Amino acid sequence: KYIENIYINDTLTIDNKNYKLDYNMGWFIGAYLAEGNINGNRICITNISEHFINNTTKIAELFNSKYIVNKYKGEYGPGVTTSFNNKEFAEKIKETCNTGSFIKKVPEFAFTAPNEFKAGLIQAYIDGDGNFQNDKNHHQIRVCSRSKQLAKDIALLLNYFGIFASIKEQSVKKMPIYNLSISPKYSKLYKDNINTLL
Repeated sequence: KYIENIYINDTLTIDNKNYKLDYNMGWFIGAYLAEGNINGNRICITNISEHFINNTTKIAELFNSKYIVNKYKGEYGPGVTTSFNNKEFAEKIKETCNTGSFIKKVPEFAFTAPNEFKAGLIQAYIDGDGNFQNDKNHHQIRVCSRSKQLAKDIALLLNYFGIFASIKEQSVKKMPIYNLSISPKYSKLYKDNINTLL
């Protein structure tokens, strides 16, 4: 069993209101890091999975914000963007997670949040941007990021659950991309502590 962090901060203050740093909030931050962007005060999560749609609407409701589920035909098939408007939350995300795939990072408050928040964040991030390889040559959990900081942050969050990952840098279209991979020996720990919705 992993060691429970004694320096826990389980709330986030946004516009003088406290929000619980629980699984749902962690999940949403992870979804933003994988599939999110901010357009003005509108927070958008683009993923066709029902889990991504439903969990995003739950967070919109938590902030008393109306949400929009926009289904469209994209270049590579159908797409769905679930979005809601909230100026204070959008500003908090921009300030703590950054925007843009090259500079996104795990927010500092995640490292002192309860482990259920951390697990939710990792789950949504890897469900969104990663994959589970189980063919005859490859057995691993892996995720790619344009942001070196984000890859390092996710690797550090995994350590709280006794899971260790390696990061390799590659070049795609002359731009660096960071591959984080988790050995299959950690798959049971991953399933027991983090798991997947997909």
